[in-house]
Amino acid sequence: MSTLEEKAQHVADALNKDHVKQAVRITATASKTPLPKTASKFGGIPYVPMGASAPTNSSGQPLGMIAQINCAELPKNELYPKTGILQFWLDPYDELGLGIDLKNPVSQVNTRVIYYPHHKDTNLCAHTLVMPDQEKQTEMEFMAWPVHVDQGWEIGLSFEETSEGITPQNWWAYQNRFVELWNELYPQQPIGDFAGIDAYAPADEERPSVMFYRDIAQGSYHKLGGHPEFTQQDPRQEHDGFDNYTINLLTMFSEDAEKFVTVWGDQGTANWLITPEQLKNRDFSKVLFEWSCS
Repeated sequence: MSTLEEKAQHVADALNKDHVKQAVRITATASKTPLPKTASKFGGIPYVPMGASAPTNSSGQPLGMIAQINCAELPKNELYPKTGILQFWLDPYDELGLGIDLKNPVSQVNTRVIYYPHHKDTNLCAHTLVMPDQEKQTEMEFMAWPVHVDQGWEIGLSFEETSEGITPQNWWAYQNRFVELWNELYPQQPIGDFAGIDAYAPADEERPSVMFYRDIAQGSYHKLGGHPEFTQQDPRQEHDGFDNYTINLLTMFSEDAEKFVTVWGDQGTANWLITPEQLKNRDFSKVLFEWSCS
């Protein structure tokens, strides 16, 4: 007979068949020289077209660019446009929330997602408005900004095509379905929640749920597509009307790497979601933004 751990893995594999999604894994690397204005990057100096300026918050202060994706640099995928630049902007003057609206996560009053289908001329004057003056910020404001780079460095991005099913970071969102499927497959050992499988294990053995979590552990990574990774509650479950936000534009996690750090509060994550229709129409005016930490 299969062990409890093998049964749990079998149920998880069955769930994964319906939840495998295309993804693009992002590797962030510090660059010793300034990157091109149009390059994919976390933080740093963005591309701003001639005649345009950096977006601002509700008080007229410039937002900071947290990520820029040059679509032409991506591997073959069905997620992003084939050309153009997609940028993600947050509010560096909001030390608690970075511009997030907890009541309306698709509001872009104090955050912004901007798409430039074409990129040619660059507005050099706009660059001075992009990032906050770190010397004039308080310690709290500086620590609140998610990207920290050694002076003179920028964070370049490289990409790798991949796919993923249910991950440890989003596993909790599927636990109800896991319980349902387990009870269908193993009615002789019914459970009320995921930890219920531990009740069928001998007292002197490690809990099956602990072994299962350890075996599926695969670590967080920055990505486009795939499944979002919520440190806390999925905003689509907290708010009505967001069930159709099924495409993950970007996930950033907390990473302490050589020469740079990306940190979302206390080892948290950030996600930007969009609907298939919005993405098809290149409408980035109502992107759902969420970040949270433990």
